[in-house]
Amino acid sequence: MIIELTSKDFDEKTRIGSVVVLFYSSSNGKNSEGLIKLASEGKYAEEVKFAMVDVDKSPELAKRYGAAVFPATLVMRSGIVKKLSQMVYDPVKVAAEVAENACYSRRVSMGRSQVRANNRVKR
Repeated sequence: MIIELTSKDFDEKTRIGSVVVLFYSSSNGKNSEGLIKLASEGKYAEEVKFAMVDVDKSPELAKRYGAAVFPATLVMRSGIVKKLSQMVYDPVKVAAEVAENACYSRRVSMGRSQVRANNRVKR
């Protein structure tokens, strides 16, 4: 599911968890095929929320996050910006950024606990 964000609800909806935000201009078309493909495939659906911001309706958000060329993809985790990419049309590139920046902490923490468990077994 992809949610539409405005300046009124942006902070509230991006504060918790991992969020991928697509900034687009409705006057130029959404150019959101990559984001829609990621959200609909379900590969990241459990870990990541997907959202869109129409910069024609909320230009202050684009300015706040430095999105000047559209479409722009913002990857956030717990309200903190992890990556901003501008002029991204390739779904494969968007997926790679999501995996690297939005889902990374979960894989690292699971990896460390697995290493600890393996070390205990060896002793």
